[in-house]
Parts: sequence; structure tokens; C-alpha cells
Amino acid sequence: MRLLTALLAAALIAGCASNERTAPMATVGLVKIPVTDLAKAAAFYRESLGLKEEFAVVEYGWAQYETGAVPLCLYVPGKGGGNGVPGHCDSVHLVVENAAAFHDEVAKRCKSPVGAVMKSDDGGVFFEIRDPDGNTIKVMQRGK
Repeated sequence: MRLLTALLAAALIAGCASNERTAPMATVGLVKIPVTDLAKAAAFYRESLGLKEEFAVVEYGWAQYETGAVPLCLYVPGKGGGNGVPGHCDSVHLVVENAAAFHDEVAKRCKSPVGAVMKSDDGGVFFEIRDPDGNTIKVMQRGK
């Protein structure tokens, strides 16, 4: 019995000393971009970038787009979505299979200037585009 107790105690101590994560892992729930005119911005994301709109509620200043596991959301500051400054967002990166082909499609549909396709040091390909408020969206193809 003493041997069993000693083994259980050793196992408990070893388990407490390990680096195993016991807290639940956090995941990204959504990404928000502040805009001034929801209808104008929604048209850009839907028509120019070709994103599938899940829903838009003008009176709440909110529109949401399907972008894989994490939705992309537009919001009008002061209407409950937050207080960001439109035109200052530059941290959204959309991933596509073929950046050059996506660039050509966006350039045909978009009224805004579309940046040149460039190569990154890691072998990826990307371009940037600004929405009607001046928020920068980077469209990228991951390197291999």
C-alpha cells in the first residue's frame, strides 16, 4: 500500500511540474474594421473583394462576412461595435490560393486603386487595397 501511495504521489508531483496547458485555449472570434458609411463599405467588401455577406444591419452599424473560421465584420463607431477610427486599420490579411489571379479579378471590379502584386521574403505573394475609408487590406498567398 505504501508503494502504491508513493507512486501516486510521484505521478501527481510530476503532473504538476509539467508544462502541459490546463487552461482552455483562446481562439479568434471575429475581426472588426471601423467604417464611416456601412452601405458603401459593405458594397466594397461584397462586390470588389467578393466576400459572402452573412448579414448587415444598418441601424446597428454592423455587417458580417464569411471568411473561413473567423468572420470579417464592419462596424460604424459609436453604434455598439467599438470606437475605432475609420481609415486606420491596417492589420487585416486575407489569404487566397492565387494572389495574382485574385488581384486581376479585384482590379476588374474595384473602383479603388489596387496595389501591385509583390513577392515577400518567405516566398509568398501579396498586394494591398484600400477600402472606401482608407483601411488597408492585404491579400496574400502563403509561401511554400
